Order: sequence, then structure tokens, then C-alpha cells
Amino acid sequence: MDLYEPLYVARPDVPVPTVPGVAPRAYEGGAERDAAGKVAAQQPKAGRPARGVGGGGSFGAPDAAPGAPMMTTGRMEMAESGAPEPLSSEDLANYAARSQAAAMEVGEVFQFQLEAPVTVERQRSAMLPILSAGIEGKRVSIFNPADGGTHPMRGVWITNTSNMQLMPGPISVFDSGAYAGDAQIGHVPAGDRRLLSYAVDLDVDVTTNYTSSMDVRKVKVVKGVLEMTTLSRQTRRYDFTNKDAARDRLIVVEHPRSDGWTLKQPEKPAEQSAQTYRFEVEVAAGATKPFEIVEEIVSTSGYGVLGYNLETIMSYSQTGAASEKVVEAFREVYKKQGEIREQQERMGQLEREREKIAQDQDRIRQNMNSIDRNSDLYRRYMTKFTEQESRLETIAQETTQAQKARDEAQARLDAFIADLSVE
Repeated sequence: MDLYEPLYVARPDVPVPTVPGVAPRAYEGGAERDAAGKVAAQQPKAGRPARGVGGGGSFGAPDAAPGAPMMTTGRMEMAESGAPEPLSSEDLANYAARSQAAAMEVGEVFQFQLEAPVTVERQRSAMLPILSAGIEGKRVSIFNPADGGTHPMRGVWITNTSNMQLMPGPISVFDSGAYAGDAQIGHVPAGDRRLLSYAVDLDVDVTTNYTSSMDVRKVKVVKGVLEMTTLSRQTRRYDFTNKDAARDRLIVVEHPRSDGWTLKQPEKPAEQSAQTYRFEVEVAAGATKPFEIVEEIVSTSGYGVLGYNLETIMSYSQTGAASEKVVEAFREVYKKQGEIREQQERMGQLEREREKIAQDQDRIRQNMNSIDRNSDLYRRYMTKFTEQESRLETIAQETTQAQKARDEAQARLDAFIADLSVE
């Protein structure tokens, strides 16, 4: 035994239980809608990139609107004992470092120019505050069904009222002087607004229910093709339960936009981005509130006329989707199909008679081999055999006539359908 080398017992790694969906997320910029439902741009300087001068930068929001969390890139001051001291909103505002850069526009570029030289020693780095300004913010909860959770995210709807460009980067959020979570922000032009999410709102439960329906609105025939116009409707219902008995919730619902679908309820969103609608839902403390989003799309599809029977078309006539002319056209189609079926049934009857005669002839042949050819029974068999052969010749002629009649009926039906156009 090797008693010199130490022995190690492997201990399993057990993950710390966490609530999914707490990773920082950068939200798309949106556009509000005016009273007429038209999109109003929120980016007066859209497309102008932000450029920072120096090795790094930070910004804060010490003067946010009342009731909104504070955002800063700073950290809590530590007391001599090592424990964090509670910071008020005023403390956070005073904590932000003084800006050491001036913002300006140069052509189509927005840049920050350092006000004083900064010396960075060899193999060292420095982080310089380039923006310290108050911006407006509103406390919200954000729910997107694509996240797959049953709780919305805690968030802030900020508006860049600093008259300067905000560059992309991480944000630390403080609520009532206490650290609340981390967020992420993209490029925000002056005057634009963005959503920030920094934690899961466990005080709000969300249940969803999806239903869909399709109604036939118009049926017509164009050059032998049945064109059916349908109205499809999809309804998504959200039920928000606010378990917080002390604070109301303003929930921003992000609903995916689908190409071709028209929003019917509500009439318009509070804001929309390239991929989503955003609706505002107010839920009182300790209350439950339902919220429905209804979308519709009108589509037209083409089908073969023979794929639908007369009974189906008549049911569409009862709802007003098909006119009497369309019904009459299908009656004519049904009549011509009946002529084809009649000849096919005749051909089937002749084939069954031929098979029956063939079976009977096999029996007669077997019997004739075992009896005397001069007997009366043999002569009767011969007479019957001769009659059956005559009938088989007649069946062949009638089958040919039925096939010809069927082909002619099929040709008439094809010609009728090819020229058929009614609505």
C-alpha cells in the first residue's frame, strides 16, 4: 500500500437553487402610437453611434423619478466594521463620481471629450466617469411569454432625459438604497426610452390561455379553382395575480408580433418594437386582473372543386359565405359526377356478372368430364355453356359502351369545371 500519498474523497457539486430568468436582458427600442394610431418616432438622433474616449466609462441615474429604483455603476460604501451601511437615494446621488468628460456632436458622431488630461501609468488601466446625470424612470413589471416563466420580471422603464447618448453596458439597480439586481442596456439616443429588467417579480403570478378559431367568410370559383376566404382569430388571455398587498403593479406585457395578423383587442399598444407589442396592464395590490389580446388575419386559399361535396357548400350558403350561384354550380357538378358514377356502377355490375359466369363454366367443365357425352345432361351442359359464351360476348360489348359513356361524362365534367367562374 502507498501510505504516503494523501487520499481525496470527491464531494458532489450541488447547484444553488435559483429562479430562472434573472439574467440581464437588453430590450429593443420601441415607438409610441399617437391618438390616431400612427407610430410616433422616439429617436430624434437615431442611427448616430455613441463613442467614448478613454479606457472605460460609467453613468448613473441618481435623480430618477420618485418611486423608481436607482441605477448606478457604483458600489455600496463599507463601514469600518466591514458590514455594508444602508444607503439612501440621496446618498446614492451624492456617491456618483463627477463627470470628467464633455459630450458633443461632431457631424454624425456623438463623442465624449475629456476636460482634463489623464495619465495612465505603464501596464495600468483607468476607468473614467463620462456621464453623471439624472434621468426619468418608472417602476414596472415585464412579462414576455417567450421567457417560459410564470412570473414577470421586475424592471424600470427609463427615458433618456440627459440630452446625451447613453452607451451600451451593464447597470446595477438599487431600490430604496438597497441592491436590487443587475440589468443591461443597449445604445439609447437622447429622448428615447428603454425597458430594463433586473430581477424576477415573485409577488406576481401569471397564467396564460390560448384559443384559436377559423370562420369561412367567402366561397367562390375562379377558373375551376375553389377560392375560400377565411378569417382566423387567435386569442391569448393573461391572468395576473398581484400577491403584494402593499404595492400596485404596472405590468408591461410583451406580445410577439406575427406577420399579416391585425391587432383587434386592445385597439393599439402603448408601444411597439420590431418584434413585439407592448401593453400596459395595471393590477391593484392583492388583486387579480385578466388581460386579453386578440389578433385576426384574413387569408385566401385555393382548392380543387371536386374536393368539396354539395352538403359542405350548402352549409357555407347558410352562413352567407357561399352565394346561390355557387350552390347551383356545385349542383351541376354533382349531377355530372352522378353520370360518371352511373357508368362506373354499370361497369361494376358487368364485371361481377362475367366473374359469376366464369365460375359457373368451371363447374360445368368439371361435371362434363365425368358423364357420358351421349347423355341428356351432357347436352344440357353444352347448351348452357353456349348460352354463357354468347352472354360473355355481350358483356364485353356493353362494358366497352359503358367505358365510352364514362369517358364522355368525365370529359363533360372537366370542361364544365375548367370554364366555371362564379361568386
